[in-house]
Amino acid sequence: FTEIELEEFTPEEAERLIRLKLEQFFGEETDTPADFMDMVTQRAAGNPFYIEEILNYLKDLGVDPHDAERLAGIDLPTSIYSLILSRIDQLNEHQQITLKVASVIGRLFRAAMVWGVYPELGELSGVQNYLEVLNAVELTALDKPEPELVYLFKHVVTQEVAYESLPYATRAALHEQIGGYIEANYGETLDQYLDLLALHYDRSENEDKKREYLRKAGEAAQ
Repeated sequence: FTEIELEEFTPEEAERLIRLKLEQFFGEETDTPADFMDMVTQRAAGNPFYIEEILNYLKDLGVDPHDAERLAGIDLPTSIYSLILSRIDQLNEHQQITLKVASVIGRLFRAAMVWGVYPELGELSGVQNYLEVLNAVELTALDKPEPELVYLFKHVVTQEVAYESLPYATRAALHEQIGGYIEANYGETLDQYLDLLALHYDRSENEDKKREYLRKAGEAAQ
């Protein structure tokens, strides 16, 4: 994937983004109430990612931009972090777990690895369905279709929020499980994954594996 940094939007650019996003949601161009425009643009302060996430959040809640009474009763989260966390909280339990396991794997992740690392999620087909939901609500995006079926977090902030919402002990255990998955499934080409193994085991509590792969990655880098 290619990451493009966007500068702060002007009010005109922000309004255009809002109209385009609402057109995407509703399938046709609609007149957007001025109060709605003001609410979104003032809170987002020109940040295009923040604008999109506010609109996604309101869509998750089923809010119609023309419903002034409903909008008046909504207290928007006060930061991009709390906004994304609120969106994650609206997912069901299995969708939340899928997103959080993926956040430990990395910005880019395979559906098969999510399932392999956390089989408690059930059948692979179920994990694929959860990922389709995450894609539909724009927390993640499809990077490669089947058979690879690779997804990525649309924004690194989303990955960070999901990752940091996990207790330290859970993150450490997942990092160790990811390391074990890589060892079990990529044994013949393990040398290509030394840096990744070093990263995951370094964030685990498996001291033996941590020392082993930090040493191997260091030697390979020389």
